Amino acid sequence: MAHTRARRAELAKLIPEYYLSDKRLTIPAVADHFNLSNSTIARYLHKSGIEMRNSWSREPAVVDGMKLCRICNQWKDAKLHFYRRHNGRPYTYCKPCDKTRATRVNSVNRKKKRMRQEKFRDAAKRANIEARLLLKDAVSFIKQISDYAPIVNQIEAFFINEKNTLQLLEMI
Repeated sequence: MAHTRARRAELAKLIPEYYLSDKRLTIPAVADHFNLSNSTIARYLHKSGIEMRNSWSREPAVVDGMKLCRICNQWKDAKLHFYRRHNGRPYTYCKPCDKTRATRVNSVNRKKKRMRQEKFRDAAKRANIEARLLLKDAVSFIKQISDYAPIVNQIEAFFINEKNTLQLLEMI
């Protein structure tokens, strides 16, 4: 459907106004209203300077330097949002709301995290005990078959001090 220059100028004005009038409008809904294709609506919005977050986004990412926070539902300065490294666009939540959300999520997950750490620590202790037992067996075997008494005495001296176990394992 070919549009005249006047009609295109009129659409360039009407489409962004209609799109921004209701934050719940999607590109397909605007396309149905104007009886145009989705790509045509997207092109008019892009030309008018409305930056879209993603193709499935319902609202523009930044409008006149303002961004909608999805937690507090307030339009705030885009500088009050963290930015993604890979494309430079702002996150969905403003910094204060994101910090409160992260604090809440971390407090919920703190117990699970602590349990995972304890499980890992217990496994490491068991592995350390097993390694120490194997090392003691190796030392006793070396004593029986060899004349390397000075080295064996050094190794046994390390067993006296628990903190030196890691140093001993690094030496071997």
